[in-house]
Amino acid sequence: MKAKGVLKRIAQIAAVAVIAFLVFTVIKGFTALSEKQSEIDALKKSYAELESRKAALVDLLSADERDIIERYARMKYNYTYPGETVYSDISKR
Repeated sequence: MKAKGVLKRIAQIAAVAVIAFLVFTVIKGFTALSEKQSEIDALKKSYAELESRKAALVDLLSADERDIIERYARMKYNYTYPGETVYSDISKR
């Protein structure tokens, strides 16, 4: 009879320990999630600021300057637009 009471008490303590562990784990997970969400929000804000700055810089370039820069980039660095196929005339070489 006494052994049965001891086992019951041990089972209760083990159940409380498991519940405490699970609660601690969930709280820790929510804390990490909150930190990552804050990091994501900061990165989104930074991205928006950089996109705005990029748009302002692009607006500063005139159409002539863009053409010159594009031509230079194509000739010097072989740049192309995404999906663009460039053909070269090799008969003049």
